[in-house]
Amino acid sequence: MFSSGEELVTYFSEICSCPCGTLTMIITDYSMGIGKMNGVETLLAIREKGFKGPIILRTSEDREALNKLHGNFENLLETKEIECLLNKQNHLETKSTIYELLRNTNDQ
Repeated sequence: MFSSGEELVTYFSEICSCPCGTLTMIITDYSMGIGKMNGVETLLAIREKGFKGPIILRTSEDREALNKLHGNFENLLETKEIECLLNKQNHLETKSTIYELLRNTNDQ
């Protein structure tokens, strides 16, 4: 658990330099604190550093608002830069999505 996108990016950079460190998936919230990186900025930074696994973006923002805030948002979904977009109020959907992604990752 990280209190900001910056902390997550720093952690990811540290484990990338260690041969024992791996991440299966990343789950990030869109809002990560005032004056801090949001979830989209965070996931783009993580992708730039080489993370290939699934990233789940949880948010209470609707898709239209995210499209206005990030002109390339739909493209991020289409190209699977964001594996899936989840409403953070729907805990059952979040749980089942995580389970499915972990199952698919382990099957590969």
